[in-house]
Amino acid sequence: MDTIGDLIKKAESSLDVNPKTLRQYKSALRNLGSQLKGIKESQLKYSCNNPEWRDKVDKIALSTFSEEKIKQLKGKKLKGLDPLNKRQAEISFNSTINKAKSIWKVSELESPFKSFKWKQTTNQFNHSIEPGILLYNAQKELKKTNFEAYKAFCLMLYLGLRKAEADTLVWDQVDLDNSLVNIKVTQYFKPKSEDSIRGIPINKNLLKELKSWVKNSSVFVLEGLAPKINLSYDYYRADKTFKYLIKWMKEQGIESYMPLHYLRKVAGSLQYKAIDIYAAKRFLGQSDIRTTSSSYLDAGKETFELNPIKLTWL
Repeated sequence: MDTIGDLIKKAESSLDVNPKTLRQYKSALRNLGSQLKGIKESQLKYSCNNPEWRDKVDKIALSTFSEEKIKQLKGKKLKGLDPLNKRQAEISFNSTINKAKSIWKVSELESPFKSFKWKQTTNQFNHSIEPGILLYNAQKELKKTNFEAYKAFCLMLYLGLRKAEADTLVWDQVDLDNSLVNIKVTQYFKPKSEDSIRGIPINKNLLKELKSWVKNSSVFVLEGLAPKINLSYDYYRADKTFKYLIKWMKEQGIESYMPLHYLRKVAGSLQYKAIDIYAAKRFLGQSDIRTTSSSYLDAGKETFELNPIKLTWL
């Protein structure tokens, strides 16, 4: 195994990850390799869908990757940036390193990433609107204007589901008798990791909602297009619903870059407040508790409550 192309071929046959994740790993390795080798966009436009660029990068020797060269590249990318842009650039670079490190696992060569430890460069989560008020507005407005968007809102806020988990959730995963939603491997979905496989308790308010939804639903909890599986690109059955929900949330004053993920972070923070950080980690289905603490929990001494409008939550 001598080149990037060789490593990618081995990873494709041996790494047990979903196609979309593997695509991200391959893209990160190629991107990093091209930068280390000095293949600039002006020479060959960067795109994993560009055969000319990809073929050239795949011939780069794995010996090109060294700890010293990667450190120098990082220093060069961060040099001269103001604090805000430097932080954003560091987050992006660390993300590339972590993904490239994941695909390097199948190599027999010594890892050039050993000294690049996990670093807290993610943005700390801070809520911008009380969750009780947001839920109240959803019940009064969203439920009437777009019922499917309201359903998606509830799944993410009450259960802390990822977008893909909500999109492919089928009624067979919803155990109404035991008040539990089971995130597991299904015909339409493979969890992100082993830690993502979990049983999520259903809050009594959501349980009441779910019992009313099931009467008029098909296989999936959310209505949408036909499912597609084993894709290397993003595809959501309920994409139209999600876009409407994002628009509505922005109208509520949610300025998050990822409004749907904001709901997941609110859900995790409420679990943290009600129990502890380990409960929040299990609830969210995350592998690393440092991820939970660094970017999924509200930074305040007291997380936040639903008291403003007297709502029962957990």
